[in-house]
Amino acid sequence: MRAFAYLPLLGSLLFATTSALQASEISRRDEKLDQFYNAMAKDGTCVIYIDKTVKNDGLTPCRTFCKEKGQPEDRVGCHSDHIPNGEGPYPRDPDGYEWFPGDCFCAEEIDPVAEAFITPVIEGLAKLDEIICGVFVQAVVESINIGFALVPGAGQAAASARAATKAAVEGAKSFAENSLNPIDFFDGWVKKSCGIDKIELDYDSTFNSLVNAPDSVGTSTGCKRKKKGDCKTLDSKPDPKTTKKDDAPKTTKREEPPTTTTKDAGTTTTAGPDGGLTTSDKPQATTTSTSSANPSETAVTCDSCRSSKAKNAARDARWGSMFVPRAAGDSCVLDSPKSESGCTASGLQVRDGLLSERALTKDDPKVNVAGMTFFIDCGKHKPCADAMTDSNIDKYYYLEGDVKCGGDLKFGTKKDVGDTKKFQNDHVYEKQTLARFFEWLGDGDLTPIGMSMKPQSSWVAEVLLDENNPRNHKLQSRNTPLGIPAGGAPLDDVLAYAIARSDPLSERNGGMPLGQTTKNFALVEAEVNEHKGTFFGEGQPTGLTSSHPSAANLNRNWIRSHAGVFHYLRYAHTQPSTKENVWSKWMRVSNWIDLVLNEFDQTYTWGSQPDEPTRNGGGNPSLRSFYAYWIDTYLGGIEGRAQIWAVEAQTEFKLKYGSDNTNAAKQWVDKAFGTNGFATRAKMAFPRQPAGAASTYGAYGNAVMTLDRDGNTVTNIGAPALL
Repeated sequence: MRAFAYLPLLGSLLFATTSALQASEISRRDEKLDQFYNAMAKDGTCVIYIDKTVKNDGLTPCRTFCKEKGQPEDRVGCHSDHIPNGEGPYPRDPDGYEWFPGDCFCAEEIDPVAEAFITPVIEGLAKLDEIICGVFVQAVVESINIGFALVPGAGQAAASARAATKAAVEGAKSFAENSLNPIDFFDGWVKKSCGIDKIELDYDSTFNSLVNAPDSVGTSTGCKRKKKGDCKTLDSKPDPKTTKKDDAPKTTKREEPPTTTTKDAGTTTTAGPDGGLTTSDKPQATTTSTSSANPSETAVTCDSCRSSKAKNAARDARWGSMFVPRAAGDSCVLDSPKSESGCTASGLQVRDGLLSERALTKDDPKVNVAGMTFFIDCGKHKPCADAMTDSNIDKYYYLEGDVKCGGDLKFGTKKDVGDTKKFQNDHVYEKQTLARFFEWLGDGDLTPIGMSMKPQSSWVAEVLLDENNPRNHKLQSRNTPLGIPAGGAPLDDVLAYAIARSDPLSERNGGMPLGQTTKNFALVEAEVNEHKGTFFGEGQPTGLTSSHPSAANLNRNWIRSHAGVFHYLRYAHTQPSTKENVWSKWMRVSNWIDLVLNEFDQTYTWGSQPDEPTRNGGGNPSLRSFYAYWIDTYLGGIEGRAQIWAVEAQTEFKLKYGSDNTNAAKQWVDKAFGTNGFATRAKMAFPRQPAGAASTYGAYGNAVMTLDRDGNTVTNIGAPALL
């Protein structure tokens, strides 16, 4: 029941949607490797390789295991809670590759979740027939780029494109209203309905664009959940306002778009592990046009189309996301922001997106435990354009734009960042982190950790998360001010009080004052924030975003914006600035979680439930200790994956573009990968605390960062015990 729904939250969960390896690949395997996989298959153990580039297929044991259970071989999964920290040692397969074990999942454990959550929504949608499936991706890309009301042409092809666009919009809005996510939409509906293995789109930004398309294109089919309160309310989306344009040229021949979608054909719509609609490798222009086309693209008028330069601009405005132009010489050519949400420092928003509504936005993280889905109430947040006017929110963290994509991350004013950079309002401590902790705690793995054993999943679901369950343990107001209302509050609600939020106390039942929560936000460059979400989602980015020979600058920007995640989180302000360091915002929230879990440990009646966590050797178990163990492992895993990425990025970039001997190119390589380079393995690390600290990351037991709901220091809880 858990594998499908867990896909957005578990970075180590792998699904196999392709058929068995080709016979030529199998034949070259030696007998020892086959024997090794067969031995693993006996008890349903899959093989997860430390090196993600290893060609050996660690899902082979799962195919054998599931086939013997009478389950299909092409619907298998592998899951492990272990996060490699780079220390090892790890066992090696017969070919010498390091690996660690996971548990196999078969279709019987995957499909029911998809049916339970997605099938009721799909039943109300139009059928994706062969015609719609054939043009789905192209129609969606074109609609996003030129406006949903402007799908061009006449005849069967244009009608099919419009039908595909309508189906996509109605589907995305229906999935969004039912609190389903982009992966549910693309993998659970589009891929399965159309019978395709891969969709070359950035799931998040494409889904957001579809949800925010005008209602005249399509609307949701309504809430299909049994608990209507679990559905989200979607605001109406009117048609965009338009202004009268000059007449188009009467006799101009439009350049036709490429018909291929291969990666080397340019920046089509490649989706890496961190997603991202990688668009045209061209400078982005600003515009004052209010047409329904992309407001970040250059308005093209009759007068401007009389030159070849203008015609090229018109081509780029229409087809820019479908190819990579020649990279500019010494200028930093940036790809477009990965998310449709964001704003420029001038106050001009990118398109309306799920995070860019002109109102407070609610987007609670989802937790799947014991076959049930819960939503942690994390309040509401301001969109970027409104956050710019909030004096409690630090702004702006941005990447410098020097020759060929410099990598320095800076903090500056609106004047410093200009009018073209896009920003997002970042929850420095990610909401998904709290959700991931609960899923790890409730995954049912009872393997001892030190002297402790995690609880059964039923205890996490019923005692911690389900506030309507008679077993639910509600925290009560005691000596330490935690903002708990009369009558108490569930643990997950209180843990989320400190996560950055902008809804005032008058609109919620308990919590921290607005002045304490809004300062946990920061405005950071959009691409950096998108990649931060990938890393904290335990994703593994690819070394480069494109293999095109002319995409050097596109890849330079890819590298610097990924490395920028760690430079941003390590950013330390110096005098005379009075701004706080970014990591202090993160530590403050994490130590609040540590404080609240300490309160739970002190008030819960240990030994009262048969499925609760246990501890050998005397003493009570401790949720605080479980969090301390998990958060250090979680952060270490993020660093490990980022360091793997840094090595891959350097290797791949030098192999692909190392022959460029111009001074600017050589200087960039040295700045990125040389001694003390911004994208080196050593720089992919979080800030460290002084020796002797309870947590090397300052994540718990940090007296300076342990504050009550009023911002007063709590000094009497010490450090959590070891598990």
